[in-house]
This record gives sequence, structure tokens and C-alpha cells, in this order.
Amino acid sequence: MKPVVLRKTSFDQIVAQAEREFPFECCGFIIGDDAVEEVRPITNIQNRMHDEDPIAFARDACTAFLMEPREHLAVMNEIDRRRLKLSAVTIRIPTTTRTSRRPTAHRPVRSILPSPTIPRPSIS
Repeated sequence: MKPVVLRKTSFDQIVAQAEREFPFECCGFIIGDDAVEEVRPITNIQNRMHDEDPIAFARDACTAFLMEPREHLAVMNEIDRRRLKLSAVTIRIPTTTRTSRRPTAHRPVRSILPSPTIPRPSIS
């Protein structure tokens, strides 16, 4: 797999989203071509799904991510319409111990995420 080189403005947008959404996981896409690089954040609907059905969606957004399907499809359609490419999928997983948003009998009260070793993208 070829390493991704991000523009500083794109990296800053990704970091800003992660800071806004902390302590929840967040995700998005980087789309573009040789001349264009754009960040497309995607809403994490895991909390909504967990609230609607805590048995089927036992984890909340502190430890899980579920893309909003209409937003996901809209980005894929935009890529096709503008003849761009999907350069990368961005995933931010908070690596901290935290109390779960709403403890239930169906999941542990505390979640601990490992701190994965993920190479940082190059920033240009």
C-alpha cells in the first residue's frame, strides 16, 4: 500500500474534527486528484443506533463507529460525479480510559482501548 501524504490544511481539519468529537470515535474520507485534496467528515451514528437498540448495538460511539449511510453514499456519488478518487479513509480512535456514556447491563461500564501503532501520515 502506498503511503498517504496529506496537506497540512487537511491534517488540521482531521485533528479539529477529532477534538470536536472527543471522546467519541470519528471517521471521514479524503478525496481528490493531483490538484485537489478535500476532507469529508462522516457522522458517527453509533450513539443513535445504541440508544434505539442497545442489544443489537451494544457499544456506544466511545468504542465503535458506524457511518451515516446517506453521507457515505453522497461522498461516493461526489467522487464519481467529479471524477475524483478516494485517497484515504480517516479514522480517529481515542486511546484513553473513559467512563462509558450510558452504562447498561449489556456492556461494561468502562472501556479501555489499546494504543495501536499507526504510522503518522506525512504532512506537506
